[in-house]
Amino acid sequence: MEANVAAGRAFSDFSAFTPEPVTLCPDFTFQAASDTAAALEALLQERYTAYREVSYRLRVVVNLLSQLRNTYPSATLHDCDDGSDQNPVRLGSTALGNSP
Repeated sequence: MEANVAAGRAFSDFSAFTPEPVTLCPDFTFQAASDTAAALEALLQERYTAYREVSYRLRVVVNLLSQLRNTYPSATLHDCDDGSDQNPVRLGSTALGNSP
């Protein structure tokens, strides 16, 4: 996923998922069935495929959110006693909207 996004590819042009060969915990002393590696690889392939588009779309949203900038000028909360605020914000009476 990382390489495809970094290369700027559209989701439909992503390269195929080719995971590294599965290594079954070499330090453990259990006897794996002869098809365990294939079963794990199939499971991982299925899981990756199910979340592939979701992961891509989430990545796009996060990248867009990281590029957002504040369009509102800085302001201070209005102090009724002092009253000398620059660009005051009054709770309950200041409307925030879209900036053109």
